[in-house]
Amino acid sequence: MNNGPAKAYQVNQVSTVNGSKLILMMYDGAIRFINEAILKVGAQDVPGRGLYISKAQKIINELENSLDKNRGGQVAVNLEKAYREMSRKLTEANISGDVSDLRVTLKMVNTLKGAWEKVINGSGSTNMSNSGSLRNEMNLSKTAAKVAINA
Repeated sequence: MNNGPAKAYQVNQVSTVNGSKLILMMYDGAIRFINEAILKVGAQDVPGRGLYISKAQKIINELENSLDKNRGGQVAVNLEKAYREMSRKLTEANISGDVSDLRVTLKMVNTLKGAWEKVINGSGSTNMSNSGSLRNEMNLSKTAAKVAINA
């Protein structure tokens, strides 16, 4: 399947957005791939399930790898723990075919995406330490965001 114009638009979009938006794009990609994996479990499509779980894991791993723990403080440590738990759940779902692990992971990603949207919009909770600098805690490159598109 060739989605040339759509793919070109996505690559251009990645090239022109800021880091905060790239993170949202990555969360959106993970959500999309987890939803696809859930559908593949229902269809008993084991190779398809594995493919989409792998794509979601690539995104989660890239988000974890891009954390700046020196500047991010406790928030970065907590995000790292969350990403590792998501990765573990995705691995378990891939092995067992249990959709409940996918749903738990999907809920976690949606929760983080919602929190990130609040930070971007300036309505983030002030009880998050260093919430003002949260945007700077992840040092995502354009290559990392492309994982969300091409994973």
